[in-house]
Amino acid sequence: MTLSLRTVLPALALTASLCAQPAPPLTHVAIFKVKPDKITQWVQLTQKVYVPTLDKLLAEGTLLAYGVDTDILHRADEPNASAWFAVPNYAAYQKVEEAVAKAQAANAGYMVGLREMMDDDDHFDLLLRSHFGNRKSPPKGALPYTSISLFKAKPGKSPEVAKVLEQLFKPLFDPLVASGDLFSYSLESETQHSQPGALYLVASMPSLASMDKLDAAFAAILSKGDGGKSFTQAMTELTEVEAHRDYIMRAHSFASR
Repeated sequence: MTLSLRTVLPALALTASLCAQPAPPLTHVAIFKVKPDKITQWVQLTQKVYVPTLDKLLAEGTLLAYGVDTDILHRADEPNASAWFAVPNYAAYQKVEEAVAKAQAANAGYMVGLREMMDDDDHFDLLLRSHFGNRKSPPKGALPYTSISLFKAKPGKSPEVAKVLEQLFKPLFDPLVASGDLFSYSLESETQHSQPGALYLVASMPSLASMDKLDAAFAAILSKGDGGKSFTQAMTELTEVEAHRDYIMRAHSFASR
């Protein structure tokens, strides 16, 4: 595996775990396929419809974070944009869903425009929880880049895969969070399983320059002793290696507590 990422699956956009919360947060990710020549307009309309409501929910403490993202590396006939939000629990999740529905109803004209830009057959949602992670609050106005690596555990092996990934990546990522080269990172899995065994390793960063440091740190860890061999062997035994995919996204809207 390499952390030189390219998008080969429908684009996701997540924030890494808000680990200061007493329980792992929930992250809802809505994924869309937008006509390539309509991306800019889609972002602008999405911001008009949803951001005022999301900002209000963030200010009152219902939301932990939200974002609107598009992919950087494009693949024909794949979803390429997403909108997401993170909440502390299901009670907050319901409140956000109800507020979003009201925002959609109040902006019916904009919603028509949004639907005309998208392919509804390629829309889907994910609801995720984090296994481990670390973060520092990004500065106000930050528009992070996000890398995502998908691992698909073999049946019943998700806990073991999560343990292997934590043992390898936590020592790699924690110093980068401390230095500011990463805003945050986490390992996420679905609470409602559309793809059983899917685990998403997410890293949020201030710029793509951080990818150079990620690559160097990953290579250094794998070069020590039998680290690379052990990791490769574990992934071969515990995951469906051919299902591994990488993504890279950029934010157009982002805010967090």
